[in-house]
Amino acid sequence: MLNSPVGYTPDTKQYAHFLQCGLEALETLQAGNFEATASGEDVQAEYMEPVIWEFSVEKIADGEYDIIGSATIQEGWHVYSQNIPEDGPIPTTFYLYDDSGELHEVEAGEARAIVEQDPVFEMELRYFEDETSFRIPFSGETGGTVKGLVSFMTCNESQCLPPADIEFEVTLN
Repeated sequence: MLNSPVGYTPDTKQYAHFLQCGLEALETLQAGNFEATASGEDVQAEYMEPVIWEFSVEKIADGEYDIIGSATIQEGWHVYSQNIPEDGPIPTTFYLYDDSGELHEVEAGEARAIVEQDPVFEMELRYFEDETSFRIPFSGETGGTVKGLVSFMTCNESQCLPPADIEFEVTLN
């Protein structure tokens, strides 16, 4: 799907936090705190998807649009802001494809975030709960198609899920 996958190299604090979340998730599985069905050797566990993204377009003026990424976040979970200190968790990041299929990081306006001191990262972090939206300004012709990707990480009180990449496509109208 992606012509140029987006990657990252976490620093040691990020990696330690990610491993801790993975260990906590493993303990949850070992304790049997999940729903699963088994037939033969196949086991299917419930897939956790605590964040649902929807994308739309708002026309601002002739040739000027806002691409709006709206996230609905399950109770107890949160998504991090774009504005996260360097040694913190993975920030929400938006990318748009250019005409040659290359991804480019873009800035998006974001709603007011919750700001709290995080005991794991030992820093003040910005994040969102319940729902939030991001606005990416874009210039283009009516009827044109814009493709992009949002990369984000979501956590709750006891675990973090691995960063996820969600592709999107909108039509400028």
